[in-house]
Amino acid sequence: MINRELIPATEGHELLCLQSELMVSRAAVARLELRNQQLLSALATSQQQLAASEEAALRTQNMETAFARLRDHSQRIEAEIVERNRELSCEKALVDHIVASIPVGILYLDRDMVIRWANAELVRVMGLGSEQIVNRSVFDVLPKLDPWDVLCEAVLAKGETARFTGYPIVVGDRRHYVDATLVPLFEDDRAVQGMLLFATEVSARVENERLQQEQIETLRELDRLKGNFINAASHELRTPLTSIMGYAEFLEDQVGGALTRDQQGFVSQIQEGAKRLQRIVDDMLDFARMEAGSFKLVLREADLGLLIHEELTFLQPLLQEARLTLHAELPDERLAVPMDPSRIGQVLRNLLGNAIKFTPAGGQVSITMHAGPDEVHVAISDTGIGISDQHVEMLFQKFFQVDASITREHGGAGLGLSIAKALIEAHGGKLGVESRIESGSTFWFTLPRLAETDELIGTLD
Repeated sequence: MINRELIPATEGHELLCLQSELMVSRAAVARLELRNQQLLSALATSQQQLAASEEAALRTQNMETAFARLRDHSQRIEAEIVERNRELSCEKALVDHIVASIPVGILYLDRDMVIRWANAELVRVMGLGSEQIVNRSVFDVLPKLDPWDVLCEAVLAKGETARFTGYPIVVGDRRHYVDATLVPLFEDDRAVQGMLLFATEVSARVENERLQQEQIETLRELDRLKGNFINAASHELRTPLTSIMGYAEFLEDQVGGALTRDQQGFVSQIQEGAKRLQRIVDDMLDFARMEAGSFKLVLREADLGLLIHEELTFLQPLLQEARLTLHAELPDERLAVPMDPSRIGQVLRNLLGNAIKFTPAGGQVSITMHAGPDEVHVAISDTGIGISDQHVEMLFQKFFQVDASITREHGGAGLGLSIAKALIEAHGGKLGVESRIESGSTFWFTLPRLAETDELIGTLD
């Protein structure tokens, strides 16, 4: 506190003013400091708000960028969806076109065996309108398909595919035949929810098979009748033929008296005709036995080369009469082969006889034989008229003759080659031919050098 007594009035007054001013200044400073603090606080708040605003602006900008990206992505997805829908529409149209066009009937059955959908081919096969098929029980539409209930129950119960072929579908007075397949349709839990039926109409095939079967049965009956006729005819011809040949020999021996030269020629013609008829009858008898599977081969070891020499000697007069040369290439040593000599001789006579008959005068007939470790190969060649490729394939068929006019000139019933083939195959060998028109033919056969049995049963296929 100021001691007013010690301070003069003037000085005291000035001092008092200074104190008052100092206090005012301190108060002002205090107010300034407070204001400064308020300004600093406001500045800090403004800075925070500015930072928040900048952050909000940044977030807004990021959101706008994100929204722009999302919008672009959405547009791309929308475009892809549109394109995919277009592709699906095209694919659906294609599938619908295929399903409507394929020649296979298709229908969808639910678990209650109600037809829920059928394509155009199935409607055509059924001969009904679509409204008469869809949403109806399959048993009402196809009442006469007796095995359907069994097949459908098996498909529904076991989930297995079922098939049947050539089954009749009768609707009204119409009858169709179909090959059908029942395919189960599964839900996600593997339960059968229904089935698809695929049906292919095979009425034409079934009808052709029926006609073919009738033709086969007819041909079998004709074949049986033919076999019976040949068997009966060959046996009935044998007795009078024996008489003809016997009396011809009597005439040749002039038992009834001397014959003129012309009469002797007539007798020779009778004998030649009787021999030709005898060969035909023998072929017919062999054919009948082979058809019945009753002829037997009795095998024994025999010299095949010697057998060929004997047959060539027997046919020598025919070679000379036909003005043909013979070339034989046979081994000098004995070649023992398990065979039925009489049957192999029959094969040789047939093949050599054909070579002589169908080779023009001045030609050549050749026979060769080669022995291998397992089989013997015999080939008979000629320089005759040859055989076309289309006839070679049918050459060994029963009763087949390449040219009836030629074969009628030389005789024969068209059984010789088929019998020869059956005989060779009954021996376990093979018989074949190679030929060209105007270049001659080569018939060959093989015989195994070892036999498994002494007796074989032969059949003619």
